[in-house]
Amino acid sequence: MVLAWVLVACTDSGPTTGQGTEPETAPPSTGAAARPSDGYTALDPIVDRAAHAASLLPDGRVLITGGCIVDGCGEATASTEIFDPVTQRFVDGPDMSVPRAGHTATPLPGGDVLLVGGYRGEGEPPLAAAELYDAATGTFVPGGELAIGRGGHMAVALLEGGVLVAGGSVGRRTLTDTAETWDPSTRSFQSAGAMSIPRAAGTATTLPDGSVLVAGGESIPGLGVDSSEIYRPQSRTWLTGPALGQARFKHAAVALADGSVLIVGGTSDDQLLLTGVERYDGAAFREDGMLGEGRYKFSEAVAVLPDGRVAIPGGGRTGESYDPSSGAIAPLAGPSGRRSSFATATLLGNGSLLVVGGYDERIDLLRAAYLLDPT
Repeated sequence: MVLAWVLVACTDSGPTTGQGTEPETAPPSTGAAARPSDGYTALDPIVDRAAHAASLLPDGRVLITGGCIVDGCGEATASTEIFDPVTQRFVDGPDMSVPRAGHTATPLPGGDVLLVGGYRGEGEPPLAAAELYDAATGTFVPGGELAIGRGGHMAVALLEGGVLVAGGSVGRRTLTDTAETWDPSTRSFQSAGAMSIPRAAGTATTLPDGSVLVAGGESIPGLGVDSSEIYRPQSRTWLTGPALGQARFKHAAVALADGSVLIVGGTSDDQLLLTGVERYDGAAFREDGMLGEGRYKFSEAVAVLPDGRVAIPGGGRTGESYDPSSGAIAPLAGPSGRRSSFATATLLGNGSLLVVGGYDERIDLLRAAYLLDPT
């Protein structure tokens, strides 16, 4: 099992072939793309892992934290590793204070990284402890305590400073509508009110005006919602946002250069995998095209490339890119044939993409760390 119900029901996982049938995939868009002409460079991580987090550090290296490192994902690890793009090698990083899988890792303006919540093992409650990776010293230090432990929550850096942590699971099949903000000056959390409904496995994206768009998610485990909410940091209030065109959770969201937010893939019921793409333009969600393959469980495996395309190496059996300006899809080089869940993708300073880990339909870890030049 995947940390029991933890990753399966509440932190952005889903059914596996070991427990049932493969989720149905929504019909792909027309016009199959040609085979990619670019290749990829396979890498050798210290361990295979899934449900981890990856964070770009100020010096260009990438911090990989936690996750599960055994097939089945029955327990989390406290280990970390750091990828150096110059040597193209992974080295051991400092251990976290506790094992974590399904946690969030939010890079901060000064270069530090805030790790929040997650799970340490099968059947255990979500973690309330947070910790801070100090980029200057290369060590982890205490980061405060949430009012309640959370997993499958949303976390995003605020433009005015600090981090918003919203929703998630707080117990077995129990979701929350509460939110908290982390204050970097005190390294402590305080209440940020409550959303209109409980949410887990949704997305949170900072908008140009400093507010935060929280879109979709599950309010009842296994059932997506089509609603959104907007958090106003200055007043610490939540406003009702526009409805999505499609109820979805376990999807991905990225902020585009024009200030809009792209919502990609996901599932509505843990069975049907979605190909639909929507765009939030500040007033409403509008249909914006189709992926070539239905995919989910890839919220950390999507990145905006320097040319504006959106790279999506995770959540499916193959990677693809999506061009928001035209709706065109194209293949990305990389391993194919096994669905990649809970992988990470990090855009490096040279424009290449570091893709790390994940597990397949049987919850077997993938040996799938690679560098991709998507130009």
